[in-house]
Amino acid sequence: MPKNKKLETLQEIALFLDAPLYIIQEAKQNLSELVDSQATLVFFFGKSGQHTLNKQGEKVLNKMVAALAAKQTQSPKITDTPITLIEISEAIKLEWDFEKLSVEKIVFFGEDTASKVGIKHTLYEIFTIQNVVCLISETLEEIEADQNRKMRLWNSLLKMFVK
Repeated sequence: MPKNKKLETLQEIALFLDAPLYIIQEAKQNLSELVDSQATLVFFFGKSGQHTLNKQGEKVLNKMVAALAAKQTQSPKITDTPITLIEISEAIKLEWDFEKLSVEKIVFFGEDTASKVGIKHTLYEIFTIQNVVCLISETLEEIEADQNRKMRLWNSLLKMFVK
């Protein structure tokens, strides 16, 4: 049955119910639909802080990437690799189809952002998803406001990017 026909049928059934009927999408989205196939690094952000869209958030991210590049001694440096930024505003089921991608590392900015794509892990502890190195930190807004958080993120990023 086509998707629209199913929705129409559910709406008709809802007319006979005393309680509201909620339709929840269960479809999965492939990561490959969100990421440039050449990107080796992916940053996930939450929408609430809007830090991927404003100049201050860009500044923090650019400084972080530049500082990591300065510490790297091997090529390619982080500044020479394609990066994809993904903003997550609501929970989605992601299919981690890494076989179609060049992704090597993922950083989630915010525990809430990671949980919206089904990832739960200890903050600042490096882990892997299908051989892709991952890290969850606090949001850029929280990191920017606290020197201790900056240092925790920095130390974890050094372990991830500088060998």
